[in-house]
Amino acid sequence: TTIADTTFSDPTKVAGVNTIYEEFHPVVSSDGLTIYWESKNFGIASDSSGDIYMNRRASTSVAFANTNIVNLASLNCTGIDFPVAVSPNGCTLYFANNEETGLGASQNFRLYEAHRPASVPSLVTMTLYILGTGSVNS
Repeated sequence: TTIADTTFSDPTKVAGVNTIYEEFHPVVSSDGLTIYWESKNFGIASDSSGDIYMNRRASTSVAFANTNIVNLASLNCTGIDFPVAVSPNGCTLYFANNEETGLGASQNFRLYEAHRPASVPSLVTMTLYILGTGSVNS
């Protein structure tokens, strides 16, 4: 059996995720472009029990930007919410919360899944080859 190299670089904070609040349970999409996490940043009903946040980036060669942080309010309750996993296609997020089991006073969680449609590219690059003479109006 071959043991993989266990040498890592010195740890650094993940840009576009860390705030002055506590962050937990990071889950990264299979393409490395989206990260979900729990933050105790004030969220639903101004509670600080923990909400699910998301950040996206255009390429794995760039950092997540602090300006792209989104609270996934439609998934969060007034209790503790955190991501568990994301499907390989990025269209299903599995998460846990304790809304049904006593909210913030309980560490008993229920698992949920939420689906979204496949992303449609916001920008499409097209190449147009025109043969012959005349004009083109747009």
